[in-house]
Amino acid sequence: MTTLPRPRRTLRRHRLTRTSTLGAALLLTLAACGTDSPDPDASPSEPSASVTPGPASTTTAAAPASEADSSSASATPGGPTSGSPTDDGAYVPASEKGPARNVPKPVMPDAVKEDTPEGAEAAVEYWWDAVYYLQQTNDPEPLKAVSSNDCNLCAAYTKTIDRVYSDGGWHTGSKPVITSILTQELNNANSSTMLLTLEAGRAHREDGSVDPETVTKTEAKQPWAAITRFDADENRWLVVEVSYEGTEQ
Repeated sequence: MTTLPRPRRTLRRHRLTRTSTLGAALLLTLAACGTDSPDPDASPSEPSASVTPGPASTTTAAAPASEADSSSASATPGGPTSGSPTDDGAYVPASEKGPARNVPKPVMPDAVKEDTPEGAEAAVEYWWDAVYYLQQTNDPEPLKAVSSNDCNLCAAYTKTIDRVYSDGGWHTGSKPVITSILTQELNNANSSTMLLTLEAGRAHREDGSVDPETVTKTEAKQPWAAITRFDADENRWLVVEVSYEGTEQ
């Protein structure tokens, strides 16, 4: 079974030498969702083409910025029902018995709407939280709100997770933890490099069994990068591309 397209190494301008298991944890499989793979050798989008690292603007330590939204419950089209008459509203992680319930919905930080390096970092952190929320709920709206229309990886995440739920399954999610992040100003964009831990994750089929193609283990503090640009019309930072920056082991 073919894995989803490997993220392009935007900063280094060549293809990855291996498919990251971290990326596989999020993307699952391209063949399963029937999505066409973006061409890894295709010309990068406009912000990527102008990547000329400048001086580092800011360095911060970060963790997922998800905040509980009591009005949010997981949406699981095609899968088991996510609530019950005795549901007390507490978050319940996904298991072989069913999808997660009452998943805290990430709240976009105000900083994302500020044209500053700190705002770019906040957008990247929120993007990862939105991916985690998408995996557990099949609700793509938070991710779409901070992703540009030309972000191929963003679209692939959404389509793949939707196929899992449409087939009656669900995903545990791979919780992201950013331990450090460094942002540089580019021409018409910003580049953020980070150390990211994605916890173990897996997808369950409709009968509760685990899809072995989706099982991944926790790998700590792996190098990732993201390109962001400030959209004046939307008045917020948008993620243009995300890439794994590790090397072949």
